Amino acid sequence: MRIFISAALAVFCFAAVGAQADAMVLIRLRADRIAFYYSRFVVMADGNVDVRTSDGMEIRGDAFSMDLRLNRFLVAGDVQLTTPHASLSGAA
Repeated sequence: MRIFISAALAVFCFAAVGAQADAMVLIRLRADRIAFYYSRFVVMADGNVDVRTSDGMEIRGDAFSMDLRLNRFLVAGDVQLTTPHASLSGAA
């Protein structure tokens, strides 16, 4: 079963644990469509995806997927990554 959240700029905030056990990074996700699949514990989004982290990284693309159990996410489709020190672009 899945729950859909649709809005022009929907916002979904959640925390992901970093490499260290005590390090916490906040991730803010904006997109045209966001879905949470609670049976798989996965968040998926598409359409004007904008991901910003509390440590200053910003990623823009067409699609987003995050496995909340593994603390891994993927942004794909015309990706622009911006950090305080560099900017990169690519497919995913």
